[in-house]
Amino acid sequence: MKQIFQRLYRLVRFPQREWRRIAEEKTSISDLRNTYILPLMEMVIIATLISNIIGFTKDAYDTITWEHILKICSKEIVTCISAIFIGFHLAVLILNSKLTSKLFHDRPDYTSCARLATHTLSFYIFIKILATLFSLFAFLYVALLYLIYIIWYGIPYVFPSLEKEKYTKFSLYAAFIICITPVAMENLMKFIMKN
Repeated sequence: MKQIFQRLYRLVRFPQREWRRIAEEKTSISDLRNTYILPLMEMVIIATLISNIIGFTKDAYDTITWEHILKICSKEIVTCISAIFIGFHLAVLILNSKLTSKLFHDRPDYTSCARLATHTLSFYIFIKILATLFSLFAFLYVALLYLIYIIWYGIPYVFPSLEKEKYTKFSLYAAFIICITPVAMENLMKFIMKN
């Protein structure tokens, strides 16, 4: 976990230097998933459960049953897993799709897309953890705009074949996809499990 936060700190503070390091690493997609996405997903689940338990303590215990608590917590866990795990894979698929190829006349390889999605999604997940645990930090979602800057510095290392004139458009496109896929999955799961 320490490694994730150190990398995230370096990506925020020194994006160009950190992306160069990331590009030199020979990590597989399963390594990225196991080293970054799954531990962060576990942290979001824990933060969500803590947030729900704190919410339950504010209500009167007389009106809440253990069955009700279990039902709400299990829904939250399924929503978190879907949002992050499926959202991550969906973001990678879209970044590696024909749509990206049509828009930018360049189709990055799947591993490069996974690298970009993994490291930028960790920034989104960290903000989500803070906002879940402390509702006062909900304003931090505005900081997601910083992803555009982080992605922009990563393009020459992760997608070296992309033309320099397209860096800004690709940064906006990638940041939008990486942020919207977990949010879309979360809302979809909430809609499906509404009752």
